[in-house]
Amino acid sequence: MNLIKSLNQINELKRKMADKSKKIKIGLIYKITLIITLLLILAIGIQTYLIVNYERKTLTRFMLREGFRTSNRIIANIDDNKGNISILKRQIAKEISFHQGIVFYKIVKPTGEIYLSSDEGETGRFINYSIPLTNGTIVQDSSHNGEAIKLFISRAYNGDTLLLGLSTGSVEHAINELIWRNLQIAFYLVLGSLVFSYILASSV
Repeated sequence: MNLIKSLNQINELKRKMADKSKKIKIGLIYKITLIITLLLILAIGIQTYLIVNYERKTLTRFMLREGFRTSNRIIANIDDNKGNISILKRQIAKEISFHQGIVFYKIVKPTGEIYLSSDEGETGRFINYSIPLTNGTIVQDSSHNGEAIKLFISRAYNGDTLLLGLSTGSVEHAINELIWRNLQIAFYLVLGSLVFSYILASSV
């Protein structure tokens, strides 16, 4: 009788040890999975940060290059079509049609009078701010109707000044899409890690 009791105690002890060992293994699996998941999130976060910075610089550089190119072409049209506003207007419309990011343009006389604008209601008005003196094209950060823009300021040989507003929205849209894609990747990796750890723990 004592022998049977001893055997039962031994079996119970073995069972408890096995349960404890199983719990330790499961706990270890979860800890390893947690560490791997955190490392994945950290790696994706760093990668996203680096890629976003690189893409933002690349897209901004491309946008600026296009803005300079468009400004130079419009300035050339101003010089070639002096006094012929109807032809100049058609040429400008043609130039800006190639660039959807352009939100406005204004051509200002040396006196500050706007004689041609994408907003026809501004024609004949005077600008209420000073225009930087430049022989080339300069770019300033500005806003238009609450939207962030790059303002290109170019001066023609006859003294007229071109103000060209270029939206940065396309850059921000591309960056937001990139961030969203990386967040989705991070989510699926974390989900996959959790599913894998659950399957692994269930098999112990």
